[in-house]
Amino acid sequence: MKKFITGIILLMFPVGIVSAQQTVGFSDSENIEPLLDYRLPDWGYSNFYFDIDAANSGSDSKNFGNESFNNQVNTAFNPRYDLFRESEARILHLNTSLDLSYRDQLFKSRNDFSDTENKETLNRFGTEANIVGNIREYINSEVFIFGEGAFRFDYSSTKDETKDNEILTDKRLIYDRNFRVTPKFGVGIGRVRNVNPVIRAIRLKERAGALNSSLFFSEQDILSAADHMTRYQGYQQRYDRPSKHFWGDMDQQTNVDLSTLDTFDMLYLTDVLNEALGTRLEGWELMGGAEFNYSNDLERTEESMSPIDPVNRDVYISKEIAGFINGRWYHNSSLNQQWGLVGDVTLSYPLGDRNTVVATQRYFSAGIEANWLWNVTDRFLFRSAIRNVYGRAKIEETTSVVQEPLEISEWYNRVLMNSSLSYFLENSLALNVNVNSQLSHQGDDQTGNQLNRRRLSWSASVGVRYYFNRNLY
Repeated sequence: MKKFITGIILLMFPVGIVSAQQTVGFSDSENIEPLLDYRLPDWGYSNFYFDIDAANSGSDSKNFGNESFNNQVNTAFNPRYDLFRESEARILHLNTSLDLSYRDQLFKSRNDFSDTENKETLNRFGTEANIVGNIREYINSEVFIFGEGAFRFDYSSTKDETKDNEILTDKRLIYDRNFRVTPKFGVGIGRVRNVNPVIRAIRLKERAGALNSSLFFSEQDILSAADHMTRYQGYQQRYDRPSKHFWGDMDQQTNVDLSTLDTFDMLYLTDVLNEALGTRLEGWELMGGAEFNYSNDLERTEESMSPIDPVNRDVYISKEIAGFINGRWYHNSSLNQQWGLVGDVTLSYPLGDRNTVVATQRYFSAGIEANWLWNVTDRFLFRSAIRNVYGRAKIEETTSVVQEPLEISEWYNRVLMNSSLSYFLENSLALNVNVNSQLSHQGDDQTGNQLNRRRLSWSASVGVRYYFNRNLY
């Protein structure tokens, strides 16, 4: 428990060296009125970037003459594309990603009494493609219809070898292909707005004031500048020198005469477009609806050392229908910090004929998450989240044709924590450090529903993210 509490403290607060970084800063970071007054035009952005991550984990233990060692190395390459469009009538969001990963794992165990050593090596290559698109169509200012479509395809190949005293005893090749389709529909109330443009506009005000105190932005100038900020991607696509035309038109949109600044001051002003703000949201929404899940999994196993049937093929098809209620709330307590609460409840039922000995009849899950974003400096972003997930499943186990099926109620509870620190080395390149931990408990009504299975795990990773096209983000 002491380790778990220590982990919470480390996850919720960034390292102290970040506080030593200098920034232009908000002169009045508590003034969030422009965020509350802001009403978005028809605007949007797109971001294309890729992540490169590497992680290592391991363990070494000894217990009554038994020694075990485990080491795992993971590397990943993940290109992603995000598209976002927002207006008073609708909000559209599209996420696409391709994840390529490689895992190398070594497990060794030794028994001193029998003088035997066992070694297992596992090499896995995986690829996963995801496409998720959703739309909120507003009937009025607060009521909307929600639709979402999600598709996932993944393929993996795994080589697994086992040796006893350096003699090969088992060798398997496993190939797995899976695709999953999830349409979702519902209705909701409330609105969560993306307020990145207005925060950029306030940062513009701060930078302009630092250059020339006579450059005054009124509240209306801030909102007009925020409107103009949303058009910068269009200037990049149309002009060879987008900054020249963008700032020239900014003078026409506001009552601030930025043309009085010299070239070097304009370079300083233009850097406001590259500051790291994160995704800043404001507002709340609550929605409910139904979803359908279809999964098709094909697994092929080749056991070269098996004397009988060395090749096995298995197909697993699952279909389920579910009802859900989701809610989220975001608030910028200052221009530097954002808080959020996210909750979801799902009740699902499998469809189709039962073809297994153990079958799930009903599944319930509920989750709640609190998250925090801190704009530490112009180039440092800290994010932290803690989430609790509770799930319960009703399962039927058929032990005999003549006997009634045995009903079992299984449950689990997981506490997940994540913290990440991003440092923008330059405008298109960021260094990311992530720390994750999970505390889980499991039980069932056959064992008195006690906390009889407990596990604490953690991981850390370091990676870089390169933006081909970074906008308002």
